Amino acid sequence: MSAGFEFGASRCVGLEMPDLRLVGTYLVLAICYALNNQLTFTLLKHLEPGHFMVGKAFAPMFVASVQWVILNKQLNKLQLVSVVLTISGLCSALGGSASKHAGGGGNDSAAAFALLFLSCTITAATSVVNAEVLQKGNTSMHVQNMILYFWGSIANLIIAFSQDSDLGFFEGMDNVPVMFVLLSQSFLGIAITAALKYGGAMVKTIAASVQSCVLLVFDWTIFGVVFNLQSFGGVVTVLCTSFMYLNIANHMPTDDMQQGCPEAAYTGMRWSCGVVMGVASVLSLVYVVFFV
Repeated sequence: MSAGFEFGASRCVGLEMPDLRLVGTYLVLAICYALNNQLTFTLLKHLEPGHFMVGKAFAPMFVASVQWVILNKQLNKLQLVSVVLTISGLCSALGGSASKHAGGGGNDSAAAFALLFLSCTITAATSVVNAEVLQKGNTSMHVQNMILYFWGSIANLIIAFSQDSDLGFFEGMDNVPVMFVLLSQSFLGIAITAALKYGGAMVKTIAASVQSCVLLVFDWTIFGVVFNLQSFGGVVTVLCTSFMYLNIANHMPTDDMQQGCPEAAYTGMRWSCGVVMGVASVLSLVYVVFFV
């Protein structure tokens, strides 16, 4: 699909080939995305639904921390308040619904929560780096999409064929609803790339939070999923906070955290935050691999 969009655009402006550094960056991103997808399926098998969704609700905080550490991108006070309120609203909305289904096969353990932290960190890092590459590069967005999905296809094929399974590679592909899901995911991939390019990692993350709440309302109206007062309050909080972030806070000047703070102390704070997140991620991985 991205190839089709790029072919149409190249007829007008010409095709610009990407450099090798961009290709290498997307190779690393594709591997991270593929591993994170495997982590997600593992978490869904071993973690209670409520704990999984509430843990994923902390994505805005992870993204804000990672982009501050890696890119020195700061948030103003209203943006920080919006992030905190979004997390609180998601915990209320998703937790209120999922608590009714708790105990349905999850097997919470320290290893599962370690993997959840690792998954959130990978999600945040890939979103921040992908947004930066899309915004700073001169290569077409659709070409970058094709590079990412090319490497992603290879990474997922390697993972698929390295596992023992009685199911064929195209098992279930003759199902019409499955084909519609694949088609919708193709459009979703292009939409997410556009959100990262023109809005940034935080805007994409806030949009994903709104999406979770909208889906929760659809689940209630279409499938009869429990939607109580706690869920309603959480949905309203997320929608109002997202509007505040995108239409008010996003247009305010960023507070200069470095003002009045020595350069060495400010740099130390940034890298200390990065070291803590990095060490926690490595320890989580080591614990799961060697002690579980």
